[in-house]
Amino acid sequence: MFKVQDVVKHENGNQGEIVFGPFRPTLSEGPAYLVQWSDGDYAGRCAVTYGQNLTPVPRFEVGQVVRSSETMGLFKVVAGPFNRYTGSKWYVLEDADGAQDMEYEAYMVPVVE
Repeated sequence: MFKVQDVVKHENGNQGEIVFGPFRPTLSEGPAYLVQWSDGDYAGRCAVTYGQNLTPVPRFEVGQVVRSSETMGLFKVVAGPFNRYTGSKWYVLEDADGAQDMEYEAYMVPVVE
């Protein structure tokens, strides 16, 4: 299930943010969400969308530069996200010397270049 502010991608390729939900629409099964689209022909518009048609969008992408809030160092994301048994997500990061380590998503901040 998703929650408000989750970024999702619809099976048709449009990306958006959950702004309300989950809820059960009349005469329907499964959870639905109100999604505000951020790209495509429907950018800025909202639509009721079923959860089965949505997938989560990772917060970070492979190749992206991030800062670890634990070490304050700069790293490049080389793999992930991976799910921990607790539900938290983690990534494999690489520093400027090529050393790799893992970091939890909650301790990563995107670097604006």
